[in-house]
Amino acid sequence: MTEPESSARFTMRKNASDPYWTIFDAVTAAPAIVNDVPIIALEEDETEDMASLLNAQQIRAQTDI
Repeated sequence: MTEPESSARFTMRKNASDPYWTIFDAVTAAPAIVNDVPIIALEEDETEDMASLLNAQQIRAQTDI
């Protein structure tokens, strides 16, 4: 697993109560929400991909301002 950059808004966290992972949003200090669904139970590889996509989307949104 690649360590996230410290400036990344979306990071991965291993769930303590099950074998899954959560995408954590550093701005809201809560699980990331996509289409009103919290991203809380993904396999590790899915979580890595989703965090990368969400961070890329965030960067694009900031540069479009």
